[in-house]
This record gives sequence, structure tokens and C-alpha cells, in this order.
Amino acid sequence: MVLDVFKNVTIDGKEYKLGFPNKVLYKAERELSCGNLIRVMAFPPPSMGDIFVLFKYALIGGGHKFTEEEYDDLFNNAIAELGGYVGVSEIILAALELAAPLQAQKQAQKQSKKAEAREPVSPTP
Repeated sequence: MVLDVFKNVTIDGKEYKLGFPNKVLYKAERELSCGNLIRVMAFPPPSMGDIFVLFKYALIGGGHKFTEEEYDDLFNNAIAELGGYVGVSEIILAALELAAPLQAQKQAQKQSKKAEAREPVSPTP
């Protein structure tokens, strides 16, 4: 089974795929302000710098390659067109939720809930 792990977004009239394959997540994490993706996402709002890093690596994960200046221009255009900083943050979060490690975690949580639901409840005395 192949999962669609990309978030599509249109900026400047052009469609881009945003994605976070494992190797891209690892590289992005090294550039985050605290070096830890979970920490960045657990204590919102992420800094503008962290959102830029995630935006850049989401594009890389989607198969796009640009110069640093082009990433910067695209990020600025995304902010202007997609609802500002909050809109871009939401799109990045949606792309992160599709990432393979997070999908595996969601599947494990679903399996755990299903197992708990199947366990018989013993009557209380």
C-alpha cells in the first residue's frame, strides 16, 4: 500500500508538493532552533525561523530544489498568499502529519485503542 504523503500547495500560480520523508526530517531537525522537531511543535507557536526551515525542507522533500534566495522568495510569497505566518504554519503542520514516522505513530495509537476496546471489562464488586 502506498500512502499519499504529500501536501499540495499553490504559490504564485504554481503547484508545489510539500513532504517530509525520513531523511528530510533528519536534516531539517538539525537546522531547527532547538534541534528537536517534537519540541518545536509541542511548544507553539514555532518561531518564524523554524517555520522557514520546515517550509524549505518540505519543498526539498517534495522534490523541489532551489537556491537559498529562491526558497526565501517563495516563503515570502507563501506568507502573502496563504494566510500569513499562521496559514503557512498550518500547511507545514498538515505536511508533517502526513510524514511516515507520524503515520506509523498514529497507526500504533489506533491499534492500541482497538486492543483496549476489545479487552473485557471486569465487573466491580
